[in-house]
Amino acid sequence: MVLKYVPYSFSKIELFDTCPFAFKCRYVDGLKEPRGDHLIIGEASHSIFGDYARHCFETGRSKDAGFLENLIKKYTAGLTTGQAAEVRKLAVAFFNNSVSFPATNEGYLIEAEIAFTKDFKQTGWWDEDCFFRFKPDLFYRQKFPGNIIQGFLRDYKTGWRIPANSAVESSLQMLLYAYCFYVLYPGTDVMKVSLDFVRYGVEKSRMFGREDVEHAPEVVMEAIERIENTKDFTPRVSGHCASCGYKTVCPVMREIAKDKIALFTIETREDAEKAGRLILALEAVTEMLKQNLKDWVEFHGPVAVEDIEFGYVFTQTRKVKDPSSFMERLMEQGIAEEDFWEMVSITESRIRKVLKKKGYSNIDAILSKLSRLFEVEDRTSFRSYRRKESGEENKTF
Repeated sequence: MVLKYVPYSFSKIELFDTCPFAFKCRYVDGLKEPRGDHLIIGEASHSIFGDYARHCFETGRSKDAGFLENLIKKYTAGLTTGQAAEVRKLAVAFFNNSVSFPATNEGYLIEAEIAFTKDFKQTGWWDEDCFFRFKPDLFYRQKFPGNIIQGFLRDYKTGWRIPANSAVESSLQMLLYAYCFYVLYPGTDVMKVSLDFVRYGVEKSRMFGREDVEHAPEVVMEAIERIENTKDFTPRVSGHCASCGYKTVCPVMREIAKDKIALFTIETREDAEKAGRLILALEAVTEMLKQNLKDWVEFHGPVAVEDIEFGYVFTQTRKVKDPSSFMERLMEQGIAEEDFWEMVSITESRIRKVLKKKGYSNIDAILSKLSRLFEVEDRTSFRSYRRKESGEENKTF
């Protein structure tokens, strides 16, 4: 296979999965996206984080407010008042909430240019055989009792949104980073990869043993082959369209812009089909507008409209890790067993989802044996749904 789009990076793969047409605009046609506030604020903030971490490692200090203040002045020079204020806010949150930088004799890397060949052997960032590359915000190693060496990789996030734990658990970025550092430092025993949501002081992490990342090259190659074999870079309409810099050249967005939105009476099948198309167009426009507002709020904060406020709300969900122990503790508190089961929601779809996730192949047979234990409720709901051959899930209005 002739590789047309090397070198690859996580962001390049992610862009293709988000929208093949946007990938084509950037990497095939060479069209540049305009630099918005979020890019400018993100770059300045990351420069501050990197320089501050480097200073702490070099001096052995865990905190240095004076040095941070000088960095803020340096990297906000030339920014607008709003941009500078947001960078300062993030820098202060970083200072107050970030972990202390430990003294380490195992080395550290800050925004280092790391590149690999197709066989995942280290090479130069600009070398001809560079196949995959990335810049980690922060990486360091520490030695613990028993000569256990642990690697710590941290990626700073400056937005307002925190993803669900499920998104973190399936993160391709975290898997790739862990694998690459096992290649760079084969003596590492365990890797901790963390996403640091600076604004909230929230860290979402995954621990990787060597056996957990062995399949990473296969995952990467599957994604890259999917990109390389693509001939028709069809636009993919989603909430990401709102913040996309290629809307003006996107054929789907042009068609949506042409649609005239009006109410009409549905009398014929043609009218019904027209109404369906209009609903899809309106949903796409609404989703894009919502995403556009989310993008703005992500970097500028909540906005109030009459008695409604649009913004990100920080929430924390507490889930029971060990149902058996939890049930025992409840019994000790005098809670009746039948009351416990009222707290637990078990459905066929939930069972199917868990069994599929755990790799069971005989799911239908298992559910068949349980069928008499289910309480069945029949009902109808109006839905828009993909045709069955597409294999996609229905969408409930």
